[in-house]
Amino acid sequence: MILSDSGHVVLKTVDVFGGLPDDILDVIRSYMDERTIPAGTILFAEGQKAEEVFFVRRGTVQIIKSQDGRAEVLARRGHGEVIGEMALMDASPRFASAVCETECDLFALSRTRFFDLLPKHPSIAERIMRAMSQRVREADVKRLEGLETKTRELEAARARLEASLTYRDRVLAYAPYPIIVTDTANRVQLANNAAQRTFGRPDRRGLWDWIVPKDSGAPYAAEQRLSLAACWTAELELAGPDDSELYCKLVAVPIADTGDGRAARLWIFDDQTEMRALQSRALDRERLALKGEMAGEIAHELNNYLAVLMGNVELLPMFLGDGLPPPAQKALGSIQQALSQIAIFTDSLLRSRHPA
Repeated sequence: MILSDSGHVVLKTVDVFGGLPDDILDVIRSYMDERTIPAGTILFAEGQKAEEVFFVRRGTVQIIKSQDGRAEVLARRGHGEVIGEMALMDASPRFASAVCETECDLFALSRTRFFDLLPKHPSIAERIMRAMSQRVREADVKRLEGLETKTRELEAARARLEASLTYRDRVLAYAPYPIIVTDTANRVQLANNAAQRTFGRPDRRGLWDWIVPKDSGAPYAAEQRLSLAACWTAELELAGPDDSELYCKLVAVPIADTGDGRAARLWIFDDQTEMRALQSRALDRERLALKGEMAGEIAHELNNYLAVLMGNVELLPMFLGDGLPPPAQKALGSIQQALSQIAIFTDSLLRSRHPA
């Protein structure tokens, strides 16, 4: 309860009325209502029409503003301070809410009573208006200071953002691997130079429309993993530009928040096409070498039998004498010639096994 002390003693505790004579303070008090307000009571709500100004004698009042769906305490008003002074100047909606943090003893001066006071005691009204104007100026200064601080913070944040974007662009530009960023619907948002060199320009915005895997189940497999916020790895044969075929290792990583509240996906490719071609050629050479080794073994064995045959063919004329008929001599010559050709062939096989 508010103590029943005389009006001028009570109002002297309020900064606005400090220094006024006692008789004037008694007049001012006669225009006010005295109230004791329980803790937690809302004096007025944000957006409500302004009808009264309050002077705090005892207790603490919070000034609360809704910011992005949450309540933010802008200030606390205590003994000798004024709340809602703009009500005396206009009846515009309240800028913020006022809530009693503790039980409070207050004086309330309505806008109507204040305008009753103006013609009867203009000097008092002028004093109050001067005090209110000072508060408004102080509030404006604080708002300007706050705006300047926020402006500096925004400029610093923008500088950090620009630096991070520059860093990101440099990393992507010089990265040797194709890197692609998509949204969660796999629409391409960013593709570095290596990606465009490998796959061509992303004229079509969908990832799987641009990069077409031969395995039609790959997009579904990727979606199954990424939708669970898990990474996905694969080795895929892809249709490259100009109907070329590419072989790539792929890692896809879900990004929960890109910094603006949106999710994304990072796709990193390792083009193994050339490496796979080299491996295929090496395998072909290995197979060819194995065939050469086998051919050499066969040629070696043939040479052994060939030496026996050729030796015996050379001895035949000696065994048969000069009476060998011409057709037989011709046939024998043909056999010797064929054996000579076989010898050349086996010799070439042996040389391919052990080249000089």
